[in-house]
Amino acid sequence: DDEIAAVGAVAAYHLLPVGFLVVATGNLTNAFAQAVAGFALVAAANLTSSRKRGPLVLLTGLAAAAFLSHTSTFAVLAVQLAAAGAWVAFTGPASRRWTGRALLFATAAAVLIAVGVYYAYFSDLYREALARVGAETGRATAAAGGRTPWTRLTDVPRLVGLSHGWPLVLLAGVGAIAAARRAGADTIARPVVAAWIAGALLFLGIGIMTPVDMRHMLAAQPALAVLAAVGVSYLWHLGGWRAAVAAGLGSWACWVAAAAWIRTIDRSASW
Repeated sequence: DDEIAAVGAVAAYHLLPVGFLVVATGNLTNAFAQAVAGFALVAAANLTSSRKRGPLVLLTGLAAAAFLSHTSTFAVLAVQLAAAGAWVAFTGPASRRWTGRALLFATAAAVLIAVGVYYAYFSDLYREALARVGAETGRATAAAGGRTPWTRLTDVPRLVGLSHGWPLVLLAGVGAIAAARRAGADTIARPVVAAWIAGALLFLGIGIMTPVDMRHMLAAQPALAVLAAVGVSYLWHLGGWRAAVAAGLGSWACWVAAAAWIRTIDRSASW
């Protein structure tokens, strides 16, 4: 029922610099997979305890389609959905625990579909890749650009700024606090969004310790946009200097997006 947050989410999504990077690199399979993953997570957030089959079938189909579209989305989305399901099934109110178990069932079914249809045929390749990753974990390797885990860790603020822009990250932090304080409705939207962000952070940590990049910055884009919009709405409704802070951060986000757009054009021209 919050029009400012609804419009703000759309605006924030298009202001995140990572979107320009996707267009510049032309990684369309990853972009498509992440788009379907976003729909899958929204479907998960709207599951209820009504025990109807339709929403479960829809969620299973969306998750399986996302899994099959890109390997990084398979890894990240599976963790996000499983974490959200486990959270609701084992720690949520009794009225919502069936919903959590249903989410875990849909995730497991989608994983089995993806493996059976496609991934099972490349098991040797994945074992080879896992052996290589294990040998290169915690070291400065060619796959990681010759950077040590410490170097990759200290480079995180720069990468976050390049991918998401710090104004929207700050607004998302405010939005997360505001969402956590709201009275709990009988939905699983907040656990799903929390698992969404937590999954992205988990793979950020994996990318620091290993040469594996699961495109966690792109995976976090929709949830970050929603939380930033909630933060803008929260500050705006408080009024006064806090509304001015929201306007200032929003203007800064527009500036960051414009600079990212110009860099993308320059990079594309050089290619």
